[in-house]
Amino acid sequence: MPRAIGLAVGGALVSLGADEVARLLLEQAVQHLLDGLADELPQVGPQGLLVQCYDGLGHGLLPACFFSRQSEIIPGRAVPSFLSGRYAAVKVRKKLYVTIAFREVSYQLAGSKVLETNGYAGETLADGEYAFALYEVGADGSETKIEEVSNGTPNGDAASFQFSPITYTEAGTHTYKVYELGTDGQPGTGGTDADNVFYSTAVYTVTVTVTQSNDGRGLSASAQVTDAEGATASDVLFTNTYTPKEVVVGTSGSAQIGGTKTLAVSDGADCALAEGEFTFVLLDANGDEVRRVTNAADGSFVFDDLTFDAAGTYSYTVAEVNGSAGGIGYDDSLFAVTVKVTEDTDANALVADVSYAKDGATVDAVSFENTYTAASTTASIGAFKQLNGGTLADGQFTFELAGSEGAPMPEGAQDGVATAASAADGTVSFRKGDLAKRLGCGGRLPRGW
Repeated sequence: MPRAIGLAVGGALVSLGADEVARLLLEQAVQHLLDGLADELPQVGPQGLLVQCYDGLGHGLLPACFFSRQSEIIPGRAVPSFLSGRYAAVKVRKKLYVTIAFREVSYQLAGSKVLETNGYAGETLADGEYAFALYEVGADGSETKIEEVSNGTPNGDAASFQFSPITYTEAGTHTYKVYELGTDGQPGTGGTDADNVFYSTAVYTVTVTVTQSNDGRGLSASAQVTDAEGATASDVLFTNTYTPKEVVVGTSGSAQIGGTKTLAVSDGADCALAEGEFTFVLLDANGDEVRRVTNAADGSFVFDDLTFDAAGTYSYTVAEVNGSAGGIGYDDSLFAVTVKVTEDTDANALVADVSYAKDGATVDAVSFENTYTAASTTASIGAFKQLNGGTLADGQFTFELAGSEGAPMPEGAQDGVATAASAADGTVSFRKGDLAKRLGCGGRLPRGW
């Protein structure tokens, strides 16, 4: 970086050894220039002192002594060798020399930081929260870091940052790149921090052009900013985005959508729920199916995960799918489900609350009740008697039918035993028995059969 001009050479102005009047007059004229009371040194000053200006760039005598008010006065009899910038020599009556060196032009790179919160309150922009790096790009494309700074005091969700001014002593073109440091501390890497803030990966190229003014009064600097795609940008702007962590509603979430299934049976029927026997659907606000599930053996069911990445109120409907199992009366109830998603500002995360309603009234849970009624039917049990070497007669032989405990028996059975006699053709027929109480649930065999 060019060093600043402003060192004294040869002591103070009063030590130059010229006659006192000339010294005081020239000192006064120069001070007027610095104080803004004059724009140039007079060619013919008080007491007839002749003031002449020489261009240190080798252009010879200048017609007038125009200097920037930002110039610095460096006393001395010769141009100091360390001055690489623009300067001029002032001679008065061949006795007094003053070197006036033009202060180099400076340019300060700056930018803006914006934190987009999308209406969420869990994260705000703070002073010094984000860091930015300035790199100088060499002729070979290599990048050398010049400085790192952080953002200043924010105004709402925006803040500015500035790098130190860069001073130039001569005309030329200089290229820089500006990055935001990512969550890993490296330039332009982005990333997401613990508060779920997504860092910008933008990179800006700043081209500073330093030119010599036509009137010889000094240098000027201008800059052009382009983004990573080479498009001209009006500002160096880094935008970070805060979004609270998403919330899951379902089997792996802290909130769930589900319910229970119960089966009411007719008197004496022996029927129990089986896993996967009944099916339930979750419909969205448009009536489209989004999830489908079957019951567990205990009658419970929970829909698979739904993920929510934005706060809001979401509406669903839970219904049972009617099947075709014999003897089953299906529940056609519809349950309205409301999922309210809000922000937990302490956790920087979304949370979900699930509520239910049936027929417009709030209910604590979803519950479907199906009924099972056994169909009435009969069954005949018989046998065949064969007599070798003789002829059967009606009622010649008697047979007994015994059932297990609780088994339905033919009419006329006593103490769990039914009797029947053989016919002349050898058939043995017990009376028909009512098996309505033993046919099971929806066509399944009852337990124990």
